[in-house]
Amino acid sequence: MPRPRPRGLASLVALLLALGGSSGAAHLRGGPPRATLRDAAGDVAAADAAAARAALALVDAGVLSPLSRAVEGPAGGALRGRGGSSSSSTGGIAGAPSAGVISSSDSGGGGGVDAIATVFTEEGLEALRARGAAAAASALREAAAAADLAAAPPPPPPPARADRGVPFDPARARLLATLQSIAYCSDPDAVADWTCTRCASVPGFIPRVVHFDAAWDLSGFAGYLPSLDAKVVVFRGTDSSSLTNWAENMRAWRTDAAYPMPGAPRAMRIHSGFMVMWNASSMAATFKDAYARLLAAHPRGPTFVLGHSMGGALAHLAAMDLRLAFDPPDLRVYTFGAPRVGNAAFSQFFDAHVAEAWRFTHGRDIVPSVPPTMLGFHHSSREVWLVDVDPSKGGPPPGAPDERVIICDDSGEDPSCHNSACTLGLCTSVADHLTYLDAHMYAGTEC
Repeated sequence: MPRPRPRGLASLVALLLALGGSSGAAHLRGGPPRATLRDAAGDVAAADAAAARAALALVDAGVLSPLSRAVEGPAGGALRGRGGSSSSSTGGIAGAPSAGVISSSDSGGGGGVDAIATVFTEEGLEALRARGAAAAASALREAAAAADLAAAPPPPPPPARADRGVPFDPARARLLATLQSIAYCSDPDAVADWTCTRCASVPGFIPRVVHFDAAWDLSGFAGYLPSLDAKVVVFRGTDSSSLTNWAENMRAWRTDAAYPMPGAPRAMRIHSGFMVMWNASSMAATFKDAYARLLAAHPRGPTFVLGHSMGGALAHLAAMDLRLAFDPPDLRVYTFGAPRVGNAAFSQFFDAHVAEAWRFTHGRDIVPSVPPTMLGFHHSSREVWLVDVDPSKGGPPPGAPDERVIICDDSGEDPSCHNSACTLGLCTSVADHLTYLDAHMYAGTEC
């Protein structure tokens, strides 16, 4: 059966239809063999290694630690999906594809993508964050000066986001990240029976539905988590073999669709590709029906909607649909490495309609930097930036980085968080995208 192909700008969503559930991942801790950045930049003669050379320059500048490595194997497999050549792999995670560390697109172009697991130096991280904050302050001063020259009042500050007053809970975040990783397990029967290997890490969860839309290659599951007395809806993200093409093409997406929800501002826009995926596939109908049954069985307690990568975009839309259809009193959204979904008006509207929202980013993850802000997109808040930092402070590398959890401001686009690590607004790491809070967002034999 041929896959649907939306027209117009939304035709770009056809790139997403090949995204599947089996993918590979690698992380600095316990991952497959890693090449040094100098090896990655120098050994890939036929590939576009500009991204690796740029990262190497950051090492020489003291921003990235030598602990940063170009991950061979699964993360490189995402780059191999671009169609270019790559260096040979020497290992990989069980059940995951093997590939090289750097590759290029069929056309030889592309915006630069790498398979580097990022580890910052302490000083480099502080410098990035300070530079981002200074740039934002400078932009505000320039805007005020321009208003003065035009004899007009300065632009008003952005509207305040809803003060949810919900403290960040690290243990809960790790639990939900583990639930998110289970969405990548490719055996639906094992997930439905809650007998998969990863399922043992979340004992007691009761699945209500495990759904795969073959025509659109979208999947997720929903159920009840007794330990939190919570209804949970989880959406799978992007297959790493297609991730690079998807992320690079999203760099050209534009906001172009109004959101059909009562009370939505006229200025609110989202990308029509995400709307098409959610509504034209079977996902919206399936998960709203599953949620109705969950709500009937468990009328109290919170609702958590989770998504990684493309699944994070679906989580945004699903949460708004649940708000419209059921108006749950305690609606919470956790996303991991999610792209921007809509414009600033959408992100403000979204923030006002959920009780709690945490949007996790990691290192230089490529996906949260697309589609770019210059095309009208704006992230929802509140960002939690996960960074790996070299603890050696100039001494011998101890072999493992420290994980830092940075709670960002409520703007959705904190210039001192993930945005500070992106060049001209674009980050490039695939490896950073595939691990969140030590949960691997890929499918393998350990699922």
